[in-house]
Amino acid sequence: MTSSTLPNTKVHVTLEMDKFGRILLPKKVRELLHLEAGEKLDLYIEDGKVTLEAAARDAVLIEENGFLVIDSNVPFNDNIVREIYELRARDLW
Repeated sequence: MTSSTLPNTKVHVTLEMDKFGRILLPKKVRELLHLEAGEKLDLYIEDGKVTLEAAARDAVLIEENGFLVIDSNVPFNDNIVREIYELRARDLW
């Protein structure tokens, strides 16, 4: 999820690294970012700061009650609009 799709919220969390170098993202952080087990994160280091971002995910189209909808846990992507248009155009022609 990109920061532009998050509510205007500032969150501070202190994390502890274990002896293997792992950190655990608290449940509230995972929920806020709509992260699930197995998802990939991008890590950036700049000027001594570490930034984690959810890696880009492809939008998922699902059918609900005869309508194509975008999976709500996936950030908006312009490509999905094009995909919906193409699917509907195929049905019409």
